Amino acid sequence: MYPIIRLTQEDPYERGLEYGRQAREKIEICVEYYKKQFLKKGMLWEVLKKYTNRFSEIITETCPEQIEEIRGISVGSQIPLEEILIINARYEISKFPKELECTTGAVWGEAVKDGHMYGFKNWDFNQCARPHIVILDIQLKNGPHMIGFSEAGQIMRDGFSSNGIAILANNLQSVNDHAGYGLPVTCLRRKVLTCATFKEAEQFILASERTVSNNILLIDGIHNKAVDYEWQPDGTVDIIGPEQDMITHANHFIVHPERDALAGRPKNRDRRLRELLMEHYGKIDLDIIKECLKDHKYYTLSVCGHPDPQGDAYSKDRICSFNSCLELPSRSSSVSKFSLLSLNARSRRSACFS
Repeated sequence: MYPIIRLTQEDPYERGLEYGRQAREKIEICVEYYKKQFLKKGMLWEVLKKYTNRFSEIITETCPEQIEEIRGISVGSQIPLEEILIINARYEISKFPKELECTTGAVWGEAVKDGHMYGFKNWDFNQCARPHIVILDIQLKNGPHMIGFSEAGQIMRDGFSSNGIAILANNLQSVNDHAGYGLPVTCLRRKVLTCATFKEAEQFILASERTVSNNILLIDGIHNKAVDYEWQPDGTVDIIGPEQDMITHANHFIVHPERDALAGRPKNRDRRLRELLMEHYGKIDLDIIKECLKDHKYYTLSVCGHPDPQGDAYSKDRICSFNSCLELPSRSSSVSKFSLLSLNARSRRSACFS
């Protein structure tokens, strides 16, 4: 089970101190991991620190509470602020493009048997990232209860809130991506989870400044709906709606495939996930979703990725590092109770938060 970091301080700086103190060892592991990853791409850590001032300015302008929390994380973990900012902006600084990384989806309405709203994701990353994954459980008196997973030191990756809002994301690599500065996607995701309504969250996503592409699946558990956004740094946002109360997505562009910088990447995972879900249409529940996320057909191009000892360097190192299924409250149920299912390739465990 990944460690749960519980944050309760109302003041963002104090909340960051909580985070940094609880996750200090994990953050140190995360920093060392990315030092090595950037070096493999010929990017020196000391040089990268010089890029963080502009990211700090953008976060301050857009999400002032978050920059205070990030400062608190730095002090609490005794790790320099620049290094915490690199971790939070690592997607923007260097996207480490992978042909296979994430598969996301959402089901609700006629597709499910219990009336609930489900969002789910496989995050297929490197084995070496597993030691620094944490679950954030943020409980505030003057804000929503938020739960999600993150690389230690990041403000958030994917998660959901007691307002019924959930966000799941996929890496995209477009021909329009370029070096520059924008709001880190970690900060965008955390901000979305503080939004009171789906409309507020959507408006923030559409207005955010960016220099890289990303796919965002936004879910509203109160009104049982979900929308997928493929966005690029040129301001283009392509919206994908549901088919039969279902959305699935992976790491390639659907609306405009010609914009994909990795045009030859496999495009079967989202289709395979949808195929599996449709086999259980009208009967989908948490257990069925778990089984679908474990699917290995077309391995190593499967929905679930895990190391292949006989494969190439990439397939030896890849793993389904983290699987998550978010069960959101329906409009007829209490928004004060919700559950998070965290899985990995070797164990299947769940935790319920209320």
